Amino acid sequence: MVAMVAAAAMRKYVPRVLPWCLPSFMFSVVVAAVHSWKTDSLQFALLFVVLPLAVWTATIKYCSKEIHDPVFAPSFVAAVVLTDIITFAAVLRPAITVGLEVAFWLGTVNLLVLYWRVIHSDPGSFPAYAEPSALTVGQDRAIRSPELEGWSVEDFEGEPLKAKDPDIEKGESHQKSELNEEEAEGVIHVSNDFSFNRFGEDVASPSKISKYRYESTFNMSRQPIRTRYCRKCNGYTDHFDHHCPAIKNCVGRKNHVLFLGALTAFIVAEVLYIRCCYKYFETCNLLSLTKDTQLTTAVGLQGLEHFWLAVCQVMSAAPWVASTAVFASFQVSWQMPLLLFHVYCASVNLTTSEWIKWERYPDLYIELPLSPGQSFKTKKFVNPYDKGVLKNLKHFLQSRV
Repeated sequence: MVAMVAAAAMRKYVPRVLPWCLPSFMFSVVVAAVHSWKTDSLQFALLFVVLPLAVWTATIKYCSKEIHDPVFAPSFVAAVVLTDIITFAAVLRPAITVGLEVAFWLGTVNLLVLYWRVIHSDPGSFPAYAEPSALTVGQDRAIRSPELEGWSVEDFEGEPLKAKDPDIEKGESHQKSELNEEEAEGVIHVSNDFSFNRFGEDVASPSKISKYRYESTFNMSRQPIRTRYCRKCNGYTDHFDHHCPAIKNCVGRKNHVLFLGALTAFIVAEVLYIRCCYKYFETCNLLSLTKDTQLTTAVGLQGLEHFWLAVCQVMSAAPWVASTAVFASFQVSWQMPLLLFHVYCASVNLTTSEWIKWERYPDLYIELPLSPGQSFKTKKFVNPYDKGVLKNLKHFLQSRV
């Protein structure tokens, strides 16, 4: 009985604690590995490197289903930022100038504020299901949904609305419903003629609702043409760009600018932290130890050997600070291209989903006529939303309005 209770508690609470422990665990393993390498101690390596990694791997495997919780990635990001703050306050601060310290704290506070805001921001979403509380007993409402027949759940992420009304295909956000109010209060139906009760259950075929999970909303026919579906959030988002696990939220029309602001704040804070680490290495005289080292390599490789010797001495003298700096550099190496890509998409008035999956959206391609000997039509990309770089950027910056 005690073992069962312990296993249940482990499955429930360990996944919540793991992301907060992961950054310090990674850097501690690096420190232990460097120490075992310096002392040439196999027992120390087995006890403080191999054994912790084995326990960590077994824990993750045992709680693999619970680790996919959407709060795992945001908790890990927050833990990394917290680890950098503690390292700066406990180790780096005495070696940092006043100006650099002020810049670091301003960048970190700005990062935390923007990250909190983007997590709790509204991307411009619409609910995927009609709320049961909005339906009175014995009354239903008309619900529209895209045609789902022949699609799997994985195919729906970023899918456009497919409405039969031509006004929607033109991008109109407001149109008249084909049903009057009396008809709308008497039935719930979707475009492929499946009937539902007031709880959203498929009366005709209950298995199909579990297979396809028909995402429906009361006024879906009134939404803009660039509204897409996200299966992770189980809802529709206006100008759906992508679903970001790091913020457990979608990026859409209302929070895209805020998302890029948070991404920029991450890059600035991490660059400042790397600069603080470099200043710490200079103050501790860890980078100048290799100047008088006798080099035996060719002249063209001396610079590379200087760099390698400096890295080895820095890792040997300050493995924790060095590992945090390396991790921050790795973060910047992919965040900077991501920021530039989003700026490019904004300059051509496209979202990430549209740029990657343009062949799925009828408004972003034209079918070329068949040529002799060709068995299928080819698609050519077109961008009807491009109004020039300046107008596109202005529209993007005003997207929250």
